[in-house]
Amino acid sequence: MTSNERARKYTAQHRVEVLAWLGGKCEVCSESDYRVLQIAHVIPVRRKTRTSEDSGSLLVRSIRKLGEEKARPLFRLLCANDHLKETWDKREWSGKHPF
Repeated sequence: MTSNERARKYTAQHRVEVLAWLGGKCEVCSESDYRVLQIAHVIPVRRKTRTSEDSGSLLVRSIRKLGEEKARPLFRLLCANDHLKETWDKREWSGKHPF
């Protein structure tokens, strides 16, 4: 097994661990398929440009460093659809969609 394969394996294991810490299912619709679950910030982080900190694996690593008890109030688990809906609704044009 190459070092790249090992890193992917551990990242996947750590992601499953963090998803379990956050309840293992979408807080809105209860979807539990890990392929579509996303970690959402309770307090949105707004950046003008994407950085390496936006990487999913780095986010999982940061949450693991915080630990389960400290991470729970800072992050939520949402499915991709509910995360996108929530993000869309929080934008400035909320309520007056451009189409």
